[in-house]
Amino acid sequence: MSSFDLKLGFGCNNNCIHCVIADKRDKGNLSLDDIRRIVDTVPKGMVIQVTGGEPSIRKELPEILRYCREKGHGTIIQTNGTGFSDDAFASACIPYIDHVHVAIHSSDMDVHDRIVQSKGMWRKTIKGFENLYRAGVFVTTQTVLSKLNITTLYDTFCFIQGIAPGTHMSMTYPHLGGNAWTNSETVAFRYSDYKDEIQRTLKAFAPLVFTEAIPPCHLYPYQDRVLCTAEACILSGVNERVGVDFSRGMDVQDYNFSDISCHRKAPRCRECVFNSRCIGVWKEYIQLFRDRLDLYPIKEEMKCSDSQTT
Repeated sequence: MSSFDLKLGFGCNNNCIHCVIADKRDKGNLSLDDIRRIVDTVPKGMVIQVTGGEPSIRKELPEILRYCREKGHGTIIQTNGTGFSDDAFASACIPYIDHVHVAIHSSDMDVHDRIVQSKGMWRKTIKGFENLYRAGVFVTTQTVLSKLNITTLYDTFCFIQGIAPGTHMSMTYPHLGGNAWTNSETVAFRYSDYKDEIQRTLKAFAPLVFTEAIPPCHLYPYQDRVLCTAEACILSGVNERVGVDFSRGMDVQDYNFSDISCHRKAPRCRECVFNSRCIGVWKEYIQLFRDRLDLYPIKEEMKCSDSQTT
């Protein structure tokens, strides 16, 4: 699938401790005319991924989505879900949405609100998620991992399946820039320190899980049981991702290339059977944990049987 990232702006009603673009909040938002001009340049048939900041704080979002549809594009929205807790707003957007990716960082209300640094947002996020799910919209979730929520990961996925059975769920290691770097003592953790929680979650939910920025050596032996990994999509060329980050100008950028260029491997990774299928980890991870780097080469691939994942 080819997608175009349409960044409406950098404004947001949260201030997540892991937000990689928090230092761009002063860059403002695109005008409606600018948004239309960008949409007009997107090749017909390409899916438009509407991002921010937070798209649902834009009152014109239904109009933006309708314009994308009129120009022949499917739409995906990356959102914290809070705007869709307003029934009328959700109803106005839903006819023009193909897929929504909602950030649910914990099943624990207090943990989620601490992560987004905005009290009361968990309730709005869950209501927004339920409004979309009950309307029949294809909804998936994203849980960005940190020291604050990693021990609730299994419970969070159980909670999501309880309110929306069969939902595809993403677990993401944060890109350690912006707020994530400033808050690295709270956000960043070594994969191996919480491998038991990651493995427990994968054992229960692997076929429903999409992973990002977690290398195969820490998914093993569930690396082939997960729904997909972001890195596999990049390396296979299945998902072409381009877009405009207006804070850097209006030129179209190749986001897959940008992602690869921000990753690094350890020398020992050359010995791993997954080396050709792995792009490494965020380069800041290696910088932060250089003296305790936990990238372990897997010497022999083991397929995980169904009995091992139930």
